[in-house]
Amino acid sequence: MRRWRGVFWGGCAALAAQAISLLAARSPAWVERVYSRLLYPPIGLLLSRLTSIVPFSLAEVIVVGLILLAIVGLLHWLVRGWRHPRIWLRQIRCLLTIGLFAYAGFIVLWGLNYHRQPLATILQLDLQPASTQELAALCADLLNAVNELRPLLLEDDQQVMALTGGKWRALGRAQLGYQELAKQLPQVGGRYGAPKGVRLSKWWSYTGTAGMYFPFTGEA
Repeated sequence: MRRWRGVFWGGCAALAAQAISLLAARSPAWVERVYSRLLYPPIGLLLSRLTSIVPFSLAEVIVVGLILLAIVGLLHWLVRGWRHPRIWLRQIRCLLTIGLFAYAGFIVLWGLNYHRQPLATILQLDLQPASTQELAALCADLLNAVNELRPLLLEDDQQVMALTGGKWRALGRAQLGYQELAKQLPQVGGRYGAPKGVRLSKWWSYTGTAGMYFPFTGEA
């Protein structure tokens, strides 16, 4: 039993986190008031400030490292595990312990935000079905705004929009947009670390993912 102690405590933590998540799903107002606005902001701020010291994405390093570790572990099991069952049993215990604690950590560090109130409720928006005419007028207004702003943007030699100063400088200026938006919508305000680019973005783009938030490091 001593060998399974980590799995036991990991299971207890995961069950407790799951129970909290189920209760939170029944009370979005409580999640919004207590967790999302009171408890989570200092957690996110602390993680963001700590990881912002490192100029590269720790999340990318962790994800790539876990993939490589999984490949090495699989090869190790294929070479030696079938001869020594204790090896794969020890690996299973290790994976279960890490997975259970990781799930509990995800719920505490971010997961409860999935149960907060909808954005329309937070912003006190009066949602009504839109007519075809309203949607057409909105599209026309957006198209006119795009046509007015397009000449102000930089282009490369193929007439494709180019970011001023490149992608990395644009990421460093991202918080300026939130500061302006917070003047109209205080709910989006806050001081956090700048978003980080990923070195494997070319390959990541094939998944159709434009970005993500990694709760274990507080990085966007």
